[in-house]
Amino acid sequence: MYARYAVTQCVSKTTVCFVLLIFGFEWWVYHISCRPTLVGAFFLNVTFALAVWSYLQTALTDPGTPRSPEWEAWRISRQEQTVKFAEEDPAAASTTDSLETAAAAAATAAQRRASASRSRHSCWRPGEVTWCPDCQADRPERAHHCSQCGYCILRMDHHCPWVGTCIGWRNHKHFLLLNWWSFWTSVIWLLTVSRPSALQALDLFTSMCFGAAPPSLLPVAGVLLAATFALITGGMFLFSLSMVCRNVTAIEELFPGENPYNLPGYLDNARQLLGNLNSPRLLLPLDSCRKTPTGVAFPVVPKAKMGASAASEGTYGTC
Repeated sequence: MYARYAVTQCVSKTTVCFVLLIFGFEWWVYHISCRPTLVGAFFLNVTFALAVWSYLQTALTDPGTPRSPEWEAWRISRQEQTVKFAEEDPAAASTTDSLETAAAAAATAAQRRASASRSRHSCWRPGEVTWCPDCQADRPERAHHCSQCGYCILRMDHHCPWVGTCIGWRNHKHFLLLNWWSFWTSVIWLLTVSRPSALQALDLFTSMCFGAAPPSLLPVAGVLLAATFALITGGMFLFSLSMVCRNVTAIEELFPGENPYNLPGYLDNARQLLGNLNSPRLLLPLDSCRKTPTGVAFPVVPKAKMGASAASEGTYGTC
């Protein structure tokens, strides 16, 4: 949705429409082709609405591109710091500009080449502004470049083709809730569907494998899709939640050494991404109203509190 290239945006929109059709098909089979109980239909519609809402929020929210408010504020802050330095000591700034321009430019180029080289090797670099060789621009710590979107993304986790965008700082919570509510929708679908029930539909599927023609293929297809959704979304939720509690992304999971962002408590790590865990907004795909961190800078565990491996030089890279 927020890709740089028009072709990628078109593919993303097509994918989102296709997935919404699958959601609609499951709802139609449950209510029209089958005959659910009133109580079952009530709970399914509640979780179904939350799942679709979470999906749309995941797909339509800027994951943290350079156009996001957090990135823009970070860029402006860096510019203001440069201007403030020049205003406070114009003589020193002038001298520095006149005598060290060439040296500074050479040093900056060398640092950016080194940063790009370390980025390719994927290592930890807490608190450092990194250089993206693809975007040819500076980026905040924990930002990663997405080859599909063509942008760097704040605290990028991964690119999800099923939502047509990256999962990053600004939509990671929505992605978690998408898997959470989709899992429960699928479970309720399987437990409350009737005439035929899920087990009866599976019997029809087994009979169909032996050549018998079922009265209708729609319940069979609905049950198979619901079971597949339950397995995939349930597994994705548990895996994603485990990484949130360790304050690590799917990309950073591959980095060697200890994670400098892994705070002492699991709940402290979860609060960074999910906000107040006691808030009623926790289970809704709404902004978590986080004040800190902002997505461009993160608290780091002191090396003294980390293991022996942290005694070596700490660097941080992105893919």
